[in-house]
Amino acid sequence: MSESPAITVMLDYTTPYAKFVDYTNRKEATEVEINQEIEERLVEGVSQETANKISKEVPEQNLDYVGYIDYMKRSYATKEDSAEKTGIFTSNTLNADIEEAKNIKNMLQKARSNNSILWRGVISFDNDFLAQNGLYDPKTKKVDQVGIKKAIQKAMPNVISREKLSDSAFWWGNIHLNTDNVHVHIGISEIESARPTFFYEARHRKERKGKFEQKTLKGIKSQVYNALLKEKSRDQNLRKEQLLANLREKLLNKIGNQEVSKLDELERFYVEQALNHLPESKRLRYGSNAKDFQISKFFIDRYLERELEKSNDFEKYKVETEKLLEDRKQAYTKADNNDMQQFVDQRIDDLKERLGNRTLKYLKGIKPQDLLENQSNIEKFSKFNQRAIHTRDPEATLIHSEKMWKKLGYQVDKDKAKEIKVNVPVKNKSE
Repeated sequence: MSESPAITVMLDYTTPYAKFVDYTNRKEATEVEINQEIEERLVEGVSQETANKISKEVPEQNLDYVGYIDYMKRSYATKEDSAEKTGIFTSNTLNADIEEAKNIKNMLQKARSNNSILWRGVISFDNDFLAQNGLYDPKTKKVDQVGIKKAIQKAMPNVISREKLSDSAFWWGNIHLNTDNVHVHIGISEIESARPTFFYEARHRKERKGKFEQKTLKGIKSQVYNALLKEKSRDQNLRKEQLLANLREKLLNKIGNQEVSKLDELERFYVEQALNHLPESKRLRYGSNAKDFQISKFFIDRYLERELEKSNDFEKYKVETEKLLEDRKQAYTKADNNDMQQFVDQRIDDLKERLGNRTLKYLKGIKPQDLLENQSNIEKFSKFNQRAIHTRDPEATLIHSEKMWKKLGYQVDKDKAKEIKVNVPVKNKSE
């Protein structure tokens, strides 16, 4: 297997302020001098050094606006197409004709006049990955361009949606076959931009936000990768994802549907303490770092740990997650600076957060009287707290906070009630 990632994605952009050359009138030009202002490339899949190498192999990465379109139209007409066809593909066509290419050029001119940004991206493919999935023949060097183009067509609407581009957004692409690896160049712009503006101190002017989110690039990579997998591999992945979804739902249902009367002694204690310290009149999510939520969250975590220890489904979920991500390991290499364990941990953390939110919902649905006990709860406290309780009141049998007594429907007579101080856990800041 190749050490290269199956798919590499990189993106940069240029502003309307850059000078450009109209290649229509300079067909013999061999060198282009363009005073461009390019932001640092956003890369998903390779080091910056490799990204720079790819950029040199894809001429469009060094062009902007009108010269950019003319260059594609002139240089990359496919051999099998008629003279009226170009190598350009868009959301609507796999091979744009001359008129469609002119229309893209006209839209780009309007975008430039409206101070819109031009994004320039490259999706690069490892030849071994393409060959394994029937998209490349190493002997004949034949590439399934249609399959690659269709995969990118499916991915682009999500790019536009994720970045909240305007309804006037448009994109086009072109496949490069004259390099060691197959590269697809993508251009994106908006006729009327919806991007927010900010004052750029270094250039003393307002500019539109150009940088895309890293998640957007990861999304392109994931969607194109899955679209190009052989049907057998794709079906296997879908089955594994469904197994994980079923295990996840089973765990969530277990947390959300347990009757209080069926809780064991330790579970009941954790639930009671979580409720006891739960802030009132506050909409909380498990991920909250609110100071007054931390004690309650501590007991929620202990309750979840107890529940997950009793279930084989959580261990199954971890094992199946590792298997699924191991199958997808080809999409990543050390060049990503991504540890596969990090991906596993992210999925486990996501499940734990869902379980935490389900536990919060479960707690809020418990009626105070459901927790009422007639037997002593002293033994549920730590040995240290038990000694403190019996020192204060040797006959004490039921200990609750004032807030919990009120939740249980009791009125606390402060003149007669004995206040007993107990230690409560404090979450370690490093956790």
